[in-house]
Amino acid sequence: MNNIVEYWNKVRPLIDNEISRLLPVFLEKMPNEHAEIFKESIEGGKRVRGTLTCLVCQALGGKLEEALPRAVAIEYIHAATLIHDDYVDLDTVRRNRPAIWTLEGSRRAVLFGDLILSYMINMMTDISKDDAKAVAEAIAAVAMGAFQEPLNPLRLVEDITTGRFPSGLYDVIIELKTGALFGAAAKLGAIASNRLDVADRVYRYGSKCGEAFQIADDLREILYIVETRKVNVNKMVTLFPACLYYSNESIKDMLDIIMGKPVDVASIILDRWVPLIERMSNDIDVRINLALKEIEGFEHNEYTELLKYAPRHIVRLMLESKVEA
Repeated sequence: MNNIVEYWNKVRPLIDNEISRLLPVFLEKMPNEHAEIFKESIEGGKRVRGTLTCLVCQALGGKLEEALPRAVAIEYIHAATLIHDDYVDLDTVRRNRPAIWTLEGSRRAVLFGDLILSYMINMMTDISKDDAKAVAEAIAAVAMGAFQEPLNPLRLVEDITTGRFPSGLYDVIIELKTGALFGAAAKLGAIASNRLDVADRVYRYGSKCGEAFQIADDLREILYIVETRKVNVNKMVTLFPACLYYSNESIKDMLDIIMGKPVDVASIILDRWVPLIERMSNDIDVRINLALKEIEGFEHNEYTELLKYAPRHIVRLMLESKVEA
């Protein structure tokens, strides 16, 4: 295997095939008009987390066929969290398609996400206790991270003006909401290869990859605002923890945007967001380097070499993705 892109291109179709093979479990009892909509919510995506499961497994001497069911589980879990997130965040588009809740309503969207999560825990329980524990802990962490995200603009303004908003919340959110699922993906690779002795290390490796991925996602949104000079209040609420974390001096400008006051966005970009973007870019590098420290000393083989390149490839995949307006 010559490079990480070649590995991704090889493994991703295998994961997609296994995901499709499992779809009838969820769809066979649904009317066709609902089944097709839910099918589209599972299909597509970068398969970053599932590919990471496979790569870690092979780097630790395991077989790809042992990793694939676990890769499928982590991708289904990720899909379920997106279905829930879209409704909670009131996002109307996902992968250039209408979000599930806009077509099926909030009740069906939430229940379908719940169905996926419960089935994946059950599926992992059938494989091993360690697998079930890894995914259950990840699901709980993601929920806790999402629970702490600010959603209501008025409540956010009140929390900021009264000093109740914690400046370090962003670190907590990205560790739980994104880092935990990446960490679980990597840990499942260790479990698949029967290398529980390094499971904690690869979890931390995956977690830091996930944190870098999330910072890149938020940076991408900020770069889109810079490019278009347009800012949406709801999007600003979502981005506020990142902006506060990396640019405490821009709180007043962000409050003005959230409260709907007239703001010279171009001026904010020049005065505040250039250093903000630089700090976020630097922190991505910091998290990637922390990830790489966790795999130092691993036995040398073609797959451990790819593990060294995976974090930057993961970040690049996010930065090159199109922002869904």
